[in-house]
Amino acid sequence: MACPRCSNSDITGKKFGFGDVTLYEFLCKHCDLFEYKKSTDPDFGDWYRRWQASATATTAAAPAATTAAAAASVAEDEDEGEDEDNEPLDPDAKAPDIRPVIAAPQDDGPRLVYADQMAPYRSERAEFIRLQVARSAAERANGAFIGAPSSRESELRQRFGKEWAGAVSAYGRPITSDGRYRGWEFERGFVAQIRTDPDIVIDRKSRLFELAPIEHVDVTSDGPVRALLRSPNLARLRSLDLGGLGLNDDDARVLAAEGQLTRCEWLDLRGNMIGPVGVAALVASPLIRAIPMVMLDGNPSDPAVQYNLDYDGSVMDLYLPPEGQEAEARYGRINWFHLPAGRRPDRFHARAVRYED
Repeated sequence: MACPRCSNSDITGKKFGFGDVTLYEFLCKHCDLFEYKKSTDPDFGDWYRRWQASATATTAAAPAATTAAAAASVAEDEDEGEDEDNEPLDPDAKAPDIRPVIAAPQDDGPRLVYADQMAPYRSERAEFIRLQVARSAAERANGAFIGAPSSRESELRQRFGKEWAGAVSAYGRPITSDGRYRGWEFERGFVAQIRTDPDIVIDRKSRLFELAPIEHVDVTSDGPVRALLRSPNLARLRSLDLGGLGLNDDDARVLAAEGQLTRCEWLDLRGNMIGPVGVAALVASPLIRAIPMVMLDGNPSDPAVQYNLDYDGSVMDLYLPPEGQEAEARYGRINWFHLPAGRRPDRFHARAVRYED
């Protein structure tokens, strides 16, 4: 096996089972090229052969159908963190029961109980949970727009984050391979946000929502996005990022009619292809009208307040476009039409949002 970019053979390979799908990951330790592909992807065979090119001449010459089948055998020697049922293992095998935390994600009590139970044998883990819970409470009380971790919290996150993320880390889809963002993040001591593929969110066999109190999801374009819009798992989420997925008016209508966004506080629809018909469907939904932050920038239609800014970033003037005026004439004020031009809360602090009059 060799890196397709630098041809170095110092490669780390992993595979993980998610329901009926197997995910393969390869990382070149020489040039940091990191790639992943699912066994169901149409181009899986070609992709796998790129990494296997120097292994044997027969592998390089094998047809795609046999390469996909051979991948399972070859990758058996590359497994890390996988059990015999092809499911990722949690390194905290002795950890307390996480189910009370998952059952009440909004409640700090089960998190602090978990920390107390963890403290005798993993004091750093208990400390990290307590630090994040305390910071979150303080930021809520102060109306903070973004999180400000202490140096100690950041140190613990850097040292132990991958270990504490456990099996759920395998579901994350990093944006880059530099290690700064691995596709998941903590909130109040546990992994709560993940960037992953639509079928991972949809598939009950994936166990994603059994491993951590996931409340924030960024969706990649690698899978059936329309099916995700109907998933009952959306009811778990406080934030959902659907930006840049090519969603159109039909997708917007499905989300408005069938999307179970009962807890959603932050919905990112930026950079899609949603026009007036889709926007009308979205604002007709009482659930979506009630979300504190909905962002439609970069779509053919955006009913929210538009700003003209001066050279220094200050607002010269603002106006509500006709579609926004018509919607508010029909439904009354829609708060997310009036998000500020400048500093806005992040997804973890959406309840702190302040609107323009």
